[in-house]
Formats: sequence, structure tokens, C-alpha cells
Amino acid sequence: MSSIRLTTALRDAIAANAIKKSGVVAAEAENEKAFCDLAEKVRVKVLGGKKKAAEADAKLAEAMKIEKELHEIGATSFCISRGLRKEIYPSFGGARTRLEYSAGDSVYRLTPCREICLLAADDPLTVEFHRLDDEKRALGQQREEVKVNVYAALNSVSTVKRLLEAWPESKELLPANLDAARAALPALRVGDLNKLIGLPTEEKVEA
Repeated sequence: MSSIRLTTALRDAIAANAIKKSGVVAAEAENEKAFCDLAEKVRVKVLGGKKKAAEADAKLAEAMKIEKELHEIGATSFCISRGLRKEIYPSFGGARTRLEYSAGDSVYRLTPCREICLLAADDPLTVEFHRLDDEKRALGQQREEVKVNVYAALNSVSTVKRLLEAWPESKELLPANLDAARAALPALRVGDLNKLIGLPTEEKVEA
């Protein structure tokens, strides 16, 4: 590894591994999932509770079955499914925000309009939203702190050897395929390269 230079891509890979190692990535994923769970809690509450929400979802399923049957006979302009949404826009104590039901895959659900998605400042779901929002902000700051400090260390050296001398523990952060990538590089055939370019000039002149 002594001759492996710290390229921009390699620095980025090491920094990404450091952020993941710090636990920030996993914590951010959990925070994102908690926001999605909150979206469903808000939807259920606004629809009148678990029982009424379940009844509404059942009616929707029945309506979509009818929609499908109508489409099969040519009534394609009838589209109840257009009312489905992948996000909800609740107002927590007067502050409007957007919450998705799923992180990554789009999950569409029967969603109440934003005009009735109003939760008081002291509502337990509003309190939960602010807790999750504060957590998200703290995780963002932690990510940035790790990133800035790791890049400061990486930018202070130019090779992997120097990095390991200055920061031995960073060995755990090196990409697993680092040696393989180095082995894949073609061997430099200096003689052929010189011949191709016409080096050295002195020998050419003497000839």
C-alpha cells in the first residue's frame, strides 16, 4: 500500500466508511423510518382512529375493485386510485410539513386532505414530530463533524502509507478492494512508452 496515492475517489470512499462506522448512517435510517411511522399515525388519527381508518381502507379496496372491473369493460376515465397519496401534509402546532409513508419504495394510501390534518402544539404526535426533527438535525451535525475531521486528516497526507503512519486506526476504513484495485492496474512498460514518445531526445539526436 506504500505507493497507493490518496485520490479524490479513495478519500471519498474512506470518508463514507468513517461516517458509516460512526453509526450515523444506521441512526439516520432509523430516524427516517420513525418519520414514516409518524406519517401513518397522523393519517389514522385524522381519519378518526384505528377502527375508522381500517373501515375507510376497506371501502377504498372495494372501490378500487369496482374501478378495475369498470376499466375492464372500457370505462377507463373512472379513477378512484388517483386519490391515493404517498405523503401526508400535517400541520404540527401551526407549522406545515410533509411526511412520506415509506422511505425508498413508494407506498400509496388513502390520505386526508391537508386542510383537516391539523394537530395542536400539545398533541402527542406534535411532540413526537419535534423530537424526531431535533434528532434528525443532531444527526446531520454529527455527520458533518465526522466528515470535516476525516477529510482534514485525509488531506494532510498524499499516500495510504502516510495516512496509516499518521492515523493507524484508519486501516479499518480502507476499501476492502484496495489491493485488488491496485493489482488490476496495468504494469507500466517504460521502454515501450519511451519508444512511442521518442524519449530520450539525446539518444535520438546522436543516432
